[in-house]
Parts: sequence; C-alpha cells; structure tokens
Amino acid sequence: MTKSTTKLSEVVKTLELSEIEMLDDALEPIKYRIEVLKDLTLEHNHYYARVSRWETYRMTPRFVGTEKEPGDVQCDSEVLILDDEFRGREIARESVDEVVNGVIEYMRSRGYIK
Repeated sequence: MTKSTTKLSEVVKTLELSEIEMLDDALEPIKYRIEVLKDLTLEHNHYYARVSRWETYRMTPRFVGTEKEPGDVQCDSEVLILDDEFRGREIARESVDEVVNGVIEYMRSRGYIK
C-alpha cells in the first residue's frame, strides 16, 4: 500500500483576537482569527496556524431609490478571509501554545500589533 500524499488536518484550537489597533493610526483596527491545526498524517506532533481576518463591507441594494438618488438603506456585512500575509507561511511547532506564540511574535515583528 502506498502512502497517501493527501494532508489531513484537524482544527484543535480557534482563537478570536479583539480589534487590534494598528501601528499606523491611519489604518482601521483589524480583528484576527487564529486556527491551530494538527497534521494527522504525521506520527509526531505537528501543529500549524491558519490566520484569517474579518473584513467589513457595505452594500446598497439596487431596488431602493433610483440611480440618481439611491436610498439610504444599506447593508453591512462581515466576511472572514485568509490573510495574505500568512498564506503559504507555515508557523509550525510541536505544541498548540508554541504555534499561537509564533503567530503573535510574527505579528509583532511585522509591526501589525503593538
């Protein structure tokens, strides 16, 4: 039997960080989600992070008002997206706490958090 190359992982911890004030005051605060996953295809403990951030967007429905005078009905919504800064960057460690600390250290080193 050949070994599968499919990576099977389990989310073992999810953390929601409160709004983080950015070092650049012109930027809006960001809310992050850190998911710690365990690679189930390995025999030893191997944990890694997947980092996402909440983005807010506003839509105005087309059916309200007219083209020249849009209505004042708006819809705010949030969507969770993978953060480009962390995409493809694996912060892998041997424990859940080490992964979380690795993500926080990386955010501090890049100037994302104070």
